[in-house]
Amino acid sequence: MSRAVGNGVKQSLKKEKGLTLLEVVIALGIVGLTVMVLLQILPVATVGTSRARAGVTMSNLASSQMENVKQQPFQSTYSLVSPVPDGFTIAITSSVPVTYVYPSPSFTQTTDTVQLVTVTVTGPYGSGSLGGYKTRR
Repeated sequence: MSRAVGNGVKQSLKKEKGLTLLEVVIALGIVGLTVMVLLQILPVATVGTSRARAGVTMSNLASSQMENVKQQPFQSTYSLVSPVPDGFTIAITSSVPVTYVYPSPSFTQTTDTVQLVTVTVTGPYGSGSLGGYKTRR
């Protein structure tokens, strides 16, 4: 019985000599459609990657600049971190330093100086700000 089934399969395979033209055209159509969809997605992915990279760069620049400002003495204008990458600008705004004097629990006076500093970084896809307080105790 198994011999008869084996012979029937062999005979049906011998009758098929290749793919028909219709099968080839349908396969090429499916492959072509898939390639077209992938090619349309590629520019969107590239722009998304560029925007993400610019956002990370802006965040890193703002953090670096804020740390740089905190290490400088109190002043009304601060020097910028260099070099700033092409396509990015940094602006720093600061309030007037305010000094607070208040008694501490040990009956000695404590002096704190506080200054609000805002770092704004502008890049190719927008801008972002980082605010913080510069203090001296």
